[in-house]
Amino acid sequence: MPVMFGKIESPFREPPGKRVHLYVSRGAELVESLWCHLTESEQIRANRFRVARIRDQFIQARGSLRVLLAHYLRCEPLAVPIFLADGGKPCLPPETGLHFNLSHTDGLAAFAVAETPVGIDVEQVRIVPDAIGLVQRFFSPREHSQFCELDPTEIPAAFLRAWTRKEAVLKAMGRGVQSLDCCEVTFRTDEPPAVVSLDGDSTVGDQWKLHTWDPQPGFLAALAMRV
Repeated sequence: MPVMFGKIESPFREPPGKRVHLYVSRGAELVESLWCHLTESEQIRANRFRVARIRDQFIQARGSLRVLLAHYLRCEPLAVPIFLADGGKPCLPPETGLHFNLSHTDGLAAFAVAETPVGIDVEQVRIVPDAIGLVQRFFSPREHSQFCELDPTEIPAAFLRAWTRKEAVLKAMGRGVQSLDCCEVTFRTDEPPAVVSLDGDSTVGDQWKLHTWDPQPGFLAALAMRV
């Protein structure tokens, strides 16, 4: 399934079809202009964030999402019918034929729009303290064993590759991080992004496609799509 990168200020004119449309928003300066596109409940939620940076991230991500989906649905941003499915995943009604997902961190937001379930995760590149300990606690035993075989200098980047890929798959499925150990993915530099197993089933890999890229310097993102 091809991936196409678009500009959020000028979205693709046609529906995704058999493609996935990806967008990245970097404009913290857009926050005030996006406020009017939030519903009353979303504005209340935004005002509950006591840290201004976190509040602005939410406004940027949710406001940009509404503007983007309004383009596809040919409606006003406030009229986009976003609802929470079981598990808390934001969705559109099935009759729209569209699926979406978003992720945001430190002033950068990434969006995926498709006609198949999709999940996306973006993380700032950083050193994660005690990465091996986190792998042992939250990843599968097989993945922990593979991590222990890596050169120590490879572990930080490998951890972020694995984390973003797992998050993307689980978000596409509408599941949370409590299922990290149930989703095994590749993470070495010598193997392509792939789902190895889900809930112990190693035959489901062909049902998922993974794509990893750098949305901008210092950030890593992963996309998961059901095929």
